[in-house]
Amino acid sequence: MSYGGICKPEILEKLLRALAFQIGSEVSYDELAQLLCIDKKTVSNYIGLLYQAYVIFKLPSFNKNLRNEIKTIQKKYFYDTGVRNMIIGDLKPLEVRQDKGNLWGNFLIAERLKHNAYKSSLSKGYFWRTTKQQ
Repeated sequence: MSYGGICKPEILEKLLRALAFQIGSEVSYDELAQLLCIDKKTVSNYIGLLYQAYVIFKLPSFNKNLRNEIKTIQKKYFYDTGVRNMIIGDLKPLEVRQDKGNLWGNFLIAERLKHNAYKSSLSKGYFWRTTKQQ
């Protein structure tokens, strides 16, 4: 907490819960700021700390225009889905879970990321969607 200058750990906990419930979805810092009643800069700082602590990672959207790629909304994933499940307090077996599709997606993307890092690959991961948001 002292490393990141976090004065209100309960806000960080709420942010983690919000991210955990949005696993594999596009995340808006404005929406998170409104939800947590804090400013967007604080959300950005806390998420930056979560990146540095290897709790979450981002997956940008694919765009042929690199300038647009930088400013697009990104999806957030957890390196460890077990940590994510503990955050939301849901440790039920996969067969009975409502979020099993999101969990599998997170698992596959995280494992691919780890594989690329292990192989020292310079490839980057992206998610893709059509102009109709499909």
